[in-house]
Amino acid sequence: MLAPTCAALAFACGALLFALEGQAANETAAEASSREGADSPPGPPALELATSREAPRAATAFEFEPARRGVVLDQTGAVVGSLALVRQLGDERFELGPCGVDGGFEWPLESLGGELWVEHAGWVCVRGARVDTPARVHARQLVVARATTLRGRVSSEGAPVAHARVAVLLDRAERGAPQWSGARATASADGSFEIAGIPSETPLSVRISAAGFASRGVELEAAPEAWLELELEPLGADFGHLRGVVLTHAGERADERTWVVWGSNGARCLADGSFELALRHDPGEAPILVRAEGVAPSHSAPAWDAVRSQRAVELRLGPPLELLVGWIRSVDESRELKGCVIELHASASFAAPLARTRADANGRYEFRGLERGEYWVRAAWSDFDVSTGPVPSGGRAPELVISR
Repeated sequence: MLAPTCAALAFACGALLFALEGQAANETAAEASSREGADSPPGPPALELATSREAPRAATAFEFEPARRGVVLDQTGAVVGSLALVRQLGDERFELGPCGVDGGFEWPLESLGGELWVEHAGWVCVRGARVDTPARVHARQLVVARATTLRGRVSSEGAPVAHARVAVLLDRAERGAPQWSGARATASADGSFEIAGIPSETPLSVRISAAGFASRGVELEAAPEAWLELELEPLGADFGHLRGVVLTHAGERADERTWVVWGSNGARCLADGSFELALRHDPGEAPILVRAEGVAPSHSAPAWDAVRSQRAVELRLGPPLELLVGWIRSVDESRELKGCVIELHASASFAAPLARTRADANGRYEFRGLERGEYWVRAAWSDFDVSTGPVPSGGRAPELVISR
């Protein structure tokens, strides 16, 4: 019994002696390092010091990262809490969970693509938000509205218009932001229709069309609770109507942002690019114009044969409008160029300019919405006149240099 006790006591004494020797070695090393620091230039900081200095900065950057926060509001600006959020990236859909009771939400920092939406029963997300790189994303506002149902009837001169097409869109769409895509329905045989999932207390546009009738648009400040009566006018027997589909410059179907205009007659396309143009006025030999925001308008020859034969026609939009960017600088760095007027011309004759803009403090300027082609750029201000061209659209113009 005494032997194990002595062995344990010996082991403990050995461990204590090892610890004391280690402490003495560390103190000796520290004194040596102190003396060496006094006689030699300082070396790199210890790893644990570098970590302790960097950690607070990293934590602060994460805590105040603005790209991860947003808020859900209704049309009046009041916060709406506890609604389910999703992120859509192409055909992929990711659930992010509900926002807080104060309407606030965050999304993962690595989720930098796609669009943010509210997807909750009884609510319609009127405006979503795009998810870009952290440097460009700020606090996001998702705008929602209570869902309601639009009910009504389409008629003409007291008789129902069977199978009329009714489309509901945002009346005041906001450029650059993901928008509610609208809703559509086809009236029944008695002309009645019902469209659910319409945002309440939101300005809306109702578009109605039917074969043999002139298309019509109605602007609403909000979806009415009462029955909506919509009246269509029959087409005149002299001119008929033109049906068809509009394709983009790339060959894809256009959408409801596209218009077909022939003389004084015009109609908006449906979501699948189809259209029906009522010819209430004789367009004569005027060309058929197809236009949409962000693309060059296109012109087609009159299509009277298609009107008489009821044959569908295929129209095509022009190419996307382009951007031209350039810079102007002076060899005299003291010269102030902010506000310098830059002109865009169609030829080197520099007759009437197509457009004008002003350079910013860095001498940068740009022209947007240009049809594809070549242009000339000219700057004439005070005591100088410089120009360059031809410059192809969709690129960067050669630098304008003021030498005097």
